[in-house]
Amino acid sequence: MPPSREGPLSSPVERERTLILQFIDQLNQASTPQEACAQAVLFLQRGTPFCNPDAFLVDPKDPNRVVRVANQGTYRPGGLTLARGQGVVGRAFETRATQVVDDVRLDPDYVESCKEALSEIAVPLLWRQEIFGVLDAESPRLHAYRPKDVRLMELLASLLAHCLSHFSVRERLGRALGAAQLREAALQKLSRQQRGLVDLLVKMGGHVSLDALFRDVVEDLHGVLGYEHVYLACRSRRDGPVCLQCFQGFAPPEEQVTALLESRGGLVGRILETGKPYLCPDTRKDPLVVAVNPEARCELGVPLLGSDGHTWGFLLLNQGGPGSLTPQDGEILTALAASLVLRLERREAFDSLQRELDRMRLIHGLVQDLGQTRELPDLTQRVVDLVAQRMGCHLVSFYEVREEGTTLSLRFLASSIIPREDLERRSQELTARGGGLVCRCARLGRLMNHRDIGPEAGFVSLVASGTRHQLDVPISFSGRIRGVLSLESLERPFDGEDEAAFQILAGHLGALWAVRDLIGDMRLQTMKDPLTGLWNRRYLEARMQEEQGRLGRDEEPLSLALVDLTDFKETNDRYGHFVGDLVLQETARCLKDSVRASDVAARYGGDEFVVLFPRTSPEGAREVMRRFEARLFRLAVPGGPEGVPCDHGVAGFPEDGRDLTDLLKLADERMYRHKGERKHRFPLSLLQGKAESS
Repeated sequence: MPPSREGPLSSPVERERTLILQFIDQLNQASTPQEACAQAVLFLQRGTPFCNPDAFLVDPKDPNRVVRVANQGTYRPGGLTLARGQGVVGRAFETRATQVVDDVRLDPDYVESCKEALSEIAVPLLWRQEIFGVLDAESPRLHAYRPKDVRLMELLASLLAHCLSHFSVRERLGRALGAAQLREAALQKLSRQQRGLVDLLVKMGGHVSLDALFRDVVEDLHGVLGYEHVYLACRSRRDGPVCLQCFQGFAPPEEQVTALLESRGGLVGRILETGKPYLCPDTRKDPLVVAVNPEARCELGVPLLGSDGHTWGFLLLNQGGPGSLTPQDGEILTALAASLVLRLERREAFDSLQRELDRMRLIHGLVQDLGQTRELPDLTQRVVDLVAQRMGCHLVSFYEVREEGTTLSLRFLASSIIPREDLERRSQELTARGGGLVCRCARLGRLMNHRDIGPEAGFVSLVASGTRHQLDVPISFSGRIRGVLSLESLERPFDGEDEAAFQILAGHLGALWAVRDLIGDMRLQTMKDPLTGLWNRRYLEARMQEEQGRLGRDEEPLSLALVDLTDFKETNDRYGHFVGDLVLQETARCLKDSVRASDVAARYGGDEFVVLFPRTSPEGAREVMRRFEARLFRLAVPGGPEGVPCDHGVAGFPEDGRDLTDLLKLADERMYRHKGERKHRFPLSLLQGKAESS
């Protein structure tokens, strides 16, 4: 009978459960495969959204054809006959896969059986690799069949196929034992098993938690279907280990279970390796079985096999008496295993999409945040903190790659664990130990995903992290490796989705790094004097502000020297401005050669130069300036004077004061005082004569 339409049911799950139970009851009224097909078609016609249903069975005279045996609830022997691949029904028969046609007008194989039909669904009646026929329905609407309709049709078809398989079994058994003796018992057992199986399948559809799903499967197999000892071993995620998740009945010793799973021994190993069910009628006569449960004399194992052949785990039944488990129990367990795997694969797909969404959000947020960050240490620390927080990595490190000739070295820029003040020491330690896997990534210039690593693989641990998996991502731009982002994990290995996401992030980081270097170079150029290549006045003033702040923290000496070329205007007038520029350039070169790398030599304006001497006393600065003055005095400029005289003045901290601006003024005063004394003692013509004679 069709489901009652009086009053709403409590939930979609309850409605589906009631519908399926009524379908089973209607099938149980049939005494032949043809009657079962007629009852199924009648049920589809009256109680479901499927229009114009048909049922086809394999032609007993020709296994390559199917014959329509029921249409709209009527048994019609010798009806429409279709060969393999002919029409939508023949295609489902040939491929053993559900066929959904949203517009039959576009399907070249379509065979018309209903004039108003616009869409069609055909589901093979398949049970344990044996095909009994095809269940078909047509609709006058385009795109009539939604995913939930397809799922319902497939479930009803599987129940009909299960029923047909029992008719087949009953027919074979009936020939040996008599159909009359077995009919009632077989139908009662079939009904009881199907009711319990349907209840469990419906219950499984409402689960969110894997733990609850595993628990209900095992408890219902034990308590509802009546199996004595039930064990479910499964992976919680696709790449996880197979573990005993839940059991009912005899509690096996944990160490024996662990050893059996790790060694892949016994019946368990056979199931996992072959991906096929295994029935042992008597454990004492089967050398394959490793006895863990001393109460069991019969074992049945079914693999949890994914659609792509991936083995998720297995379901195992133990019974006390020999032969107490049959192939029919294997069918029930196989159907349940298929539904359980479907739930696992859907959960894995959802988790994968969620992880991908999280990665994309992370990259989007990082790119936005990094656009607001100016300094490289702050930028890298932001990357490390966000990746560690959002991706759940145990340790995240950011390295700068430095190349000096053929030598490559790494320097820590940021770490999610190591304090910033300890990064330099850790960088030296990493270099001393060969650079590890990160250095290999930088040298090869490609992403490297390491799983289950150890010292033998070249892994270098700088902290007690317990790392098992490491992902190293090079950061490059225009073929130049600038850095490496390294991620370490304790448990979950990095997969292809992680690799793709972090390659995208590395691309953004490489471009951002290159832009910042370019901006830094441009900023540096604005700080250089274009004629002499020395620092300009703007840079000098910025450095003086930095040094002024340092003077407030310590008492180390500092000196300033101001240099002015003697009568430079006369040099320009006599030799021309081109030669004058050469004089300034040569003066700058002599000045750079005379001071240290830590000193700041700048062109202050015109023919004036300033030298900032950090951590240098005034006497030390005067000594440098005397050597510079002597060197400059011996300088020969092509096309110009031989010997360039100059005047200088020096002032220093703390002897002459604490304010650098005041010290510069004092150095200026002393320079002019020196100029006046020198002019009084040595006129310019005399100086030039001395230079020419020397």
